[in-house]
Amino acid sequence: VYEARNIRREDFDADKEEKKQRLTFSEWAQIYFRDKIDPDKRAGGIDREKRSFKNLKPFFGSMDLDEITRSKVMEYRTRRGQDPIVRRGKIVQGKRISFVTINRELAFLRFLLNLAEDDGIIERAPKVKPPSEKDRKRDRIATAEEYTELLSHMRRPAQRVLIGLYETAM
Repeated sequence: VYEARNIRREDFDADKEEKKQRLTFSEWAQIYFRDKIDPDKRAGGIDREKRSFKNLKPFFGSMDLDEITRSKVMEYRTRRGQDPIVRRGKIVQGKRISFVTINRELAFLRFLLNLAEDDGIIERAPKVKPPSEKDRKRDRIATAEEYTELLSHMRRPAQRVLIGLYETAM
């Protein structure tokens, strides 16, 4: 039998090699949330990651980690950009998911894929580079007239907050 397999140039070591465990994106995320979260991470960051996972799951959930490619990520970004905003179960008319929200979700996806690569679950994580947000910076400040107009329509507790923000150049 071995001579016949040898003639066919079969790799005998392939029988002995341990098959790499293939994990889906959902399975890997469950492992991450159960075992791998940094204990020093703030609760708000964990909540953000869970929300990102909830949005990533319908698209990537059943995919094996090694099947996630850059083109699939770009497809997700395009599709997600077409989704309407849903608040309290109702669609907000005329509003789409923001560029920044999609970037946060892609950053979490990249983090999970890089973690899987570091742990040896996948050989190579795809290059996921969310587009830069630098060109989206705000460079306008309220004029003095706009500032006083805002203050005139606010109650005192809210005015204190706005005054603090304005006075500290925030």
